[in-house]
Parts: sequence; structure tokens; C-alpha cells
Amino acid sequence: MAPGTYEVEHANGDIDNITIHPGMTFSRIAADGTATGGTIFMQGGKTCFVVEGVEGHDCFLDGPVQEDGSMQTTSDNGDVSTVRPIEGDLASPGGALNNNFRRVIIATLTMKS
Repeated sequence: MAPGTYEVEHANGDIDNITIHPGMTFSRIAADGTATGGTIFMQGGKTCFVVEGVEGHDCFLDGPVQEDGSMQTTSDNGDVSTVRPIEGDLASPGGALNNNFRRVIIATLTMKS
């Protein structure tokens, strides 16, 4: 995935929001409001995510990018999600977060600097 902010719609209808930062890092707000972040690497043609503080990684096979910028991605356990680019980033005014989640992401990114 290219740097930018995306909406990830899972097969069960849950929607996560993720920002891919330059340098192969990410910030994510899950559908339940949980904020996470970590690093991204490529392995065997798949995009893999390592969540900070969680052992292991999750890899996804990305499908072709459609005209609207969306794509389907399939996890190693077979779950299919649709990824769509969205405007802004998670911490910007009008972004996907409310003020409480903005503070969490900003604090996390500041600690990494």
C-alpha cells in the first residue's frame, strides 16, 4: 500500500481506519476504537503488518487496484476485506478520529520521534 489514509471494510461489516506513513509504519483505529500502530514489510508478495507490542505479524495478499483506488485484500486465514482510500489522515481535523483518539495517536508518534 502507498502512504495515505484508508478505510478497511471487513467481511463482517466492521470498518477500520489506517494511515500508512512514509517509512513503512502505520497507525490504525479498529472498528471498536482500539488504537494501534507498528511497521510494515513485504514478504513473499504479501504486505505484512507488525503491531507494536504484539508478537508475530499478519500478512495479506493485495488484489489489483481498481479505478476508484480500492482493492480487495486477503489475509493468510482467508478473510477478504475491501480497502478504500479516504481523504485526510487519522489525526487531522475532520479525519476519522474524535479528539480522544487524536491525542493517543499524536502521543504515540511523539514517543517514536
